[in-house]
Amino acid sequence: MIVHERVILNKSFLFVLLLFSGAIFLPYKLYFGNGLPVQIINVVVIFSILSTRKVNTFSVVIPILFSCYLLFLSVLSSYQDFSLSILIDYIRFGLLSYFLYLDSDDEKIINYGYKLSLIAFLAILFSLCFFGVGREQGEFNYMTFGNYMALSSLFFTIYIFLGRNIIFNLTLLVVAFVLILIFGNRGSLLVVFSMFIICLLFNDAFTFKKYLSLLFLMSIFVIFYFHIEEIALLIKSLMTDLGYYSYSIIKITNVILGDETISSSSSGRDVIYNMIYNDILNGGIKLYGIDYVYTVSKGEFFYSHNIFLDILLMFGIFGVGIIFLISIMFFTFITFCKNKYKKLLFLCFFSFSFTKLSFSSTFLIEPTFWIFLSVGFSMLKLKIDRKVFFNKTIAGKTHKHARI
Repeated sequence: MIVHERVILNKSFLFVLLLFSGAIFLPYKLYFGNGLPVQIINVVVIFSILSTRKVNTFSVVIPILFSCYLLFLSVLSSYQDFSLSILIDYIRFGLLSYFLYLDSDDEKIINYGYKLSLIAFLAILFSLCFFGVGREQGEFNYMTFGNYMALSSLFFTIYIFLGRNIIFNLTLLVVAFVLILIFGNRGSLLVVFSMFIICLLFNDAFTFKKYLSLLFLMSIFVIFYFHIEEIALLIKSLMTDLGYYSYSIIKITNVILGDETISSSSSGRDVIYNMIYNDILNGGIKLYGIDYVYTVSKGEFFYSHNIFLDILLMFGIFGVGIIFLISIMFFTFITFCKNKYKKLLFLCFFSFSFTKLSFSSTFLIEPTFWIFLSVGFSMLKLKIDRKVFFNKTIAGKTHKHARI
């Protein structure tokens, strides 16, 4: 029993370490030019997963079947090198996090996660001060900064809704939001905002305190909305005077002031969406494959940058059913889950992954999406375990009476 508790404790810590390894060892990677510590952690995680003694069959079968399906699509792909690289990243970033969570403890994950998120927060600030944030694709650009900072904010948000050091963690959350606004990307701003709002709406019952909080946030939003142009002009003027460039702020203020349209400021996503929309309109909802976007864009884009389009392209008409099932899982979970730790993890990973994946990347390589699924499936594991325990207890009593 003691050994099993130590295993859970170690795997809970390893789960969080895997999640934050990129951010924590960012200074090392920028200085030495390699990700050796992260690679070592990946190897340790693989051995840890292989040593898992007992997991729910359903939780294991689903990702294994999907992995086989993904391998099948990769073999059929016209660009096998690209497809196989996606498959490898899916294993590294998706499957490892998914399986490691299954043998972890929610409360321990939150406790370890908060501590490591503080370390990650400091590591990101250290990297910002000594290496700077680049605008081009590289080891530490505005996208990387925003993603890592938003990930740290996840556990700040959880601690706020657990009522732990609310003022301190709310301050950290605001600081992270402002830093993302200045140095990061727009998607990560939405991620931090959506995590807070989703937890506020669905974490517990609708109380008077929650009503006041929503009223306060709506009041701030209304004030900003009616003075948005003046605020945008002020920010743009200050940045010009200071001689500073912020990709995120420039894009946002340009749209507000009418210097750019939403489409022109979408970094090419409107081109991808139009291509997919036209093909679906003409060819219907069917299986387009893992390399569809890469093929039609002639290597200019890798992903659809939208999770719903991603699922439709990957599964065809069955993708509609998958989206429906995920919706059912979400509302079932928030309705019946009474474990506050598990519920907060579920809400934060859901809002993080779906907000980010609505505008960026692909669900195949997004760890938070697979963690969201793993947390959701863990509820089924609990129900099955309780049923097995109940049946064994009844069977034991029956056998005992039979012997008498």
